[in-house]
Amino acid sequence: MAKRARRSTRRSAASAAVPATSAKKLVSTWEDDPGDPATVPAPVPISVPAPTLNAQPLPSRIGGKAPAPKIYQPGTAEFRYYACATSLRRGSDFWGGIVPSLTWEVGKTLPVILDDGVDLNAFYTRGGFGDAPGLHFFHAAAGGRTFFSGESPDVVCHELGHAILDAIRPQLFDAQTIEAAAFHESFGDMSAMLTALQVESFRQRVLTDTQGVLNRNSRLSRLAEQLGAAIRVEHPDAVDHDSLRNAVNSFFYRDPRRCRHRRRPTPCRRNRIRSHACSRRRSSTSSPACSRPRATAPMAMISLT
Repeated sequence: MAKRARRSTRRSAASAAVPATSAKKLVSTWEDDPGDPATVPAPVPISVPAPTLNAQPLPSRIGGKAPAPKIYQPGTAEFRYYACATSLRRGSDFWGGIVPSLTWEVGKTLPVILDDGVDLNAFYTRGGFGDAPGLHFFHAAAGGRTFFSGESPDVVCHELGHAILDAIRPQLFDAQTIEAAAFHESFGDMSAMLTALQVESFRQRVLTDTQGVLNRNSRLSRLAEQLGAAIRVEHPDAVDHDSLRNAVNSFFYRDPRRCRHRRRPTPCRRNRIRSHACSRRRSSTSSPACSRPRATAPMAMISLT
């Protein structure tokens, strides 16, 4: 997954709708990424107040009609809607608290397409070349199961991170350097991790699992475990063995011109893969999951197209 400057064919976003909100109305969502389907025990959703997507700071909107706010079961379209909506609101509140005057590069409200077709991917774009501006998420079948990238808080908050960085430093979006692209991916990864830490139950779980040693492999360091599991079905060497990316790793910074990926990319994929690969060497020194001085990005999303 990545910021997307160009794409030839995509349908435009559906009409916007904002979910009703009440402090007394609860919705179900994931605490963080729903995880590898083979994980035992399976993750249990948490209940949180229904989000107000059009509220400040950093309002967003999901295309289509919003379902009534209540507790839905995982596997339903309604659950996926609120899994995405709560992640968007959580990320906007976090970044808006840090940069209160921030506004989106694509307009007053960030558009979101929850299911834009078949792909194991997600991206942010300013629009153009057939793409509607905003965040795009997808679905795809793998191993007899259908995966939805917009269901994962990790994926949603990573892509939201691209939009945040574009609002802070718009000149980086089209910069023709692998370093700039890698920084964008690294920032998205950090957005996913830092936003997850806003959930108190998740913080407590991480502290318990790691015994306070945050540079251990944990739910904090592992990003997009579910999407990683889906990609491994057909591309087992394209992602980490336990997630899409893991912040706890032994990568060191190298000259971007020497970055290599484990798979042999076709020419049209080479630049994108190099930027994702190099991003892993950029930001673990600032990652809450890595306290040792290594220059890696914890979990930059992969783009397979």
